[in-house]
Amino acid sequence: MKSLLSSIVLGSLFLVGLSATVASGAVLDGTQKDVATYGGIALSLMAGSRIAKKDPIKSFLSSPPVLWFLFLFNRGRPRHHHLRGAARTQGHRRPAAARGHRGR
Repeated sequence: MKSLLSSIVLGSLFLVGLSATVASGAVLDGTQKDVATYGGIALSLMAGSRIAKKDPIKSFLSSPPVLWFLFLFNRGRPRHHHLRGAARTQGHRRPAAARGHRGR
């Protein structure tokens, strides 16, 4: 019973932290948004690390298929970033004339 209750509480805290991180920009502005975002990150990291230390999750994360997936994903992400071009992923846009738009 204690294990089930702790799992529910940790899962709830993790989801609340993720929700605060993602949704704070739509609801809050300025310093409040920053505090909610960083607080949500801290809460989800704390709860997520506690969840990851439990035996079923720990054995799942250390299984060979999961480790291979993480290895390949982490190897492929920088290549994808390089192929898309650093300028596009950083939010830089080409001038309107280069995109084919005409002035109105």
